[in-house]
Amino acid sequence: MANILIQLTKTSTPPPAGVTFAKTALVVTDAAGATQNFSLNGSETPPWSVTASGLADGNGTVVATDLDTTGATIGTAITQTFSTGTATFPATTGITVTPA
Repeated sequence: MANILIQLTKTSTPPPAGVTFAKTALVVTDAAGATQNFSLNGSETPPWSVTASGLADGNGTVVATDLDTTGATIGTAITQTFSTGTATFPATTGITVTPA
């Protein structure tokens, strides 16, 4: 199992007329196809970030969608791929014995 830190990059952009930004929805899909959903509004520490935990090792995707106060999409969702790499552990590779 793996953990990833997701940090969004935000740019000040005027919304369409009559639209109020509410949050950014994230969908994280791991190598096993399991999904985790997050909702970010900038109050996170650090802002616009979240840790996804317990992911299957391997390749996955994060999709970020900006939403207005009615839940409608603002603009276009963006997708980022990631790789957690292969899980490792501290394997024993030798033993040294000395007189005490």
